[in-house]
Amino acid sequence: MIAATAKRVNLVPQLLTFILPVNQDEKLAIIQEDPWLDPYAHDVNERFERYKKARKEIEEAEESLLNFATGHYYYGINFNKEKNGWVYREWAPGAHSLFLTGDFNEWNRTTHKLEKNHKGDWEIFLPYEEYKNTFVHGSKVKVNVHAVNGSTDRIPAYIQRVIQDPGTHDFSGQLWFPEQPFEWTDKTFDLAENFQQPIIYECHVGMAQEHQGVGTYREFADKILLRIKDGG
Repeated sequence: MIAATAKRVNLVPQLLTFILPVNQDEKLAIIQEDPWLDPYAHDVNERFERYKKARKEIEEAEESLLNFATGHYYYGINFNKEKNGWVYREWAPGAHSLFLTGDFNEWNRTTHKLEKNHKGDWEIFLPYEEYKNTFVHGSKVKVNVHAVNGSTDRIPAYIQRVIQDPGTHDFSGQLWFPEQPFEWTDKTFDLAENFQQPIIYECHVGMAQEHQGVGTYREFADKILLRIKDGG
């Protein structure tokens, strides 16, 4: 009976997963805990295998998930104290050239060209003394990308803040250099220790509210994070 069934599903071998019984002990813990996921066991397993493959690739390239998670200290816009200036880096292997543009250079898309460094990443350095009065907190920036599809303005991938013009509805990255840096309240939290067995909970800040409209970070912090914490 099993052989005959297998022949009938040769064109769609994935169906065999649903036809043949699966040992309960071999199921992923998430499926054992939630029987409603039983009909989707094959899809869940496939996702788990893709996760393991992606994690292996990340750890081979970055040595650990922790190193990968701190990529924003390398990419994006960061102040380099040793060089006394800002370094902006972007990963865009398919691009022909990149240009940083924004309020600081009156949106000129040709003057501030990024160059490839030894790692193959695009980067540009802005000396503090030269840009201290123009590259300032709250000003807007974009990166102009030249590739096979032409020239396109993009928001830097690791930008810390994005705003939308209320008139044109155009999005831009916004430089965020507050005089008083954010004070973390959980200073005893050991990131390296907790990264051994991370619990990842994905939630969309803008869509997490009960009311219509886009939720704010303040609403998310006050209403949703508490529920996530209470849920373990």
